[in-house]
Amino acid sequence: MALTYRQTKGSALTIQELDANFAFFTGSHSISGSSTLPVIISGSLEVTGSFGVNSGPVNMTGTSFIITGLPTSEPATSGSLWLSTATGAGSRLLAVKV
Repeated sequence: MALTYRQTKGSALTIQELDANFAFFTGSHSISGSSTLPVIISGSLEVTGSFGVNSGPVNMTGTSFIITGLPTSEPATSGSLWLSTATGAGSRLLAVKV
């Protein structure tokens, strides 16, 4: 979605064009198709239809969410995921560095 400018259009904007311009700045617009660019979502995400991720160590399709290649030692960066062995031999606990 692109912004509509009065100067480019040559006349006043319609109510729908104004609403579309406001939606552009508030982030309340739809995203469709696919993207090779990073997409950053802050807040909530509502998905209608299907949503898939298949990029490097993250794979998500339908109800499956798989993360591979996580470190088994605590990372230094806050917010990072890692697999803790603190639960005992043969089992792992997904942990988040705080």
